[in-house]
Amino acid sequence: MKPLAVDQPSTIEPVCARAVAEVTVRSRYRMLFTDRAICAGPAVVFFDELGAVLKQLGTYSAPDYITGDFNIRVDRTDDPHSVQFHCLVIIALD
Repeated sequence: MKPLAVDQPSTIEPVCARAVAEVTVRSRYRMLFTDRAICAGPAVVFFDELGAVLKQLGTYSAPDYITGDFNIRVDRTDDPHSVQFHCLVIIALD
């Protein structure tokens, strides 16, 4: 694992890394591990900052894995934060 430098926003604590796995073929992955406190500030700021981090990750050419606690119920399709999160991730990683 090698760390990837990204901005340090105020609403999340991102830890980004590039992993190289050698099983049968050398594979590279970008990973974002993050934690968002429930009281981390307005959702608008959170989504802006998360979008900026995802955009920075997009400058590296490798598949992405995003994991962590975003404190968003992504299983609720009627929740505006869930919809915004899905759209942001799809656009950023496309």
